[in-house]
Amino acid sequence: MAIQQYGVINDPDLNDANKITIEQDTSEYSAGVVAYADEGVMMELTANWLSPFIDDNAGAFAPKVGGMVQSTQGITSVNELNSQQVWNGNEPLRFSLPINFVAYSDPANEVHRAMQALETMASPQVNDLLPFGDIPDAVTVNIGGILTIPNCRITTTPIDLSAPKTTGGFLSYATMQLEIESLAMSNRTHIDGHWNL
Repeated sequence: MAIQQYGVINDPDLNDANKITIEQDTSEYSAGVVAYADEGVMMELTANWLSPFIDDNAGAFAPKVGGMVQSTQGITSVNELNSQQVWNGNEPLRFSLPINFVAYSDPANEVHRAMQALETMASPQVNDLLPFGDIPDAVTVNIGGILTIPNCRITTTPIDLSAPKTTGGFLSYATMQLEIESLAMSNRTHIDGHWNL
């Protein structure tokens, strides 16, 4: 199935460095959305580190005694190992994408259906009563032509329905703070594949 493109695809002055593309290509739905990248496009990688030994000291087993010794003698049973951190996994990559859509000649496809496509990409297809519906499918995100991340999930699609509209009722301009996360954390071996250098 050919990917149907929506968004700012008709702007001849838009170069790759200033656009964000989100695509979903499955047997049930194939669409691509191209948007202007606004200021503040962010990618966040969070590593989780814990200090599991913080309470594993002699004073922790008898806190009143430990507190009394510390307050009267000025010594502690805490040692450097107690503060040792251990890695507890990385979180999936998070993307905060402020994007804009502007209608030049076709507000239905350049703005209205672009927003609709993002909402569709973020939505599941569940059954009325029976289990085993479909979860939202993954999307691929391309940011400024320099970064491509496959297997992402759209987590937030805020749509400003009070944005200006054409006489036909279509949105003529829209701003969105799109939130996207990768399905899983990235290994070192994935990083080179993300960056289009």
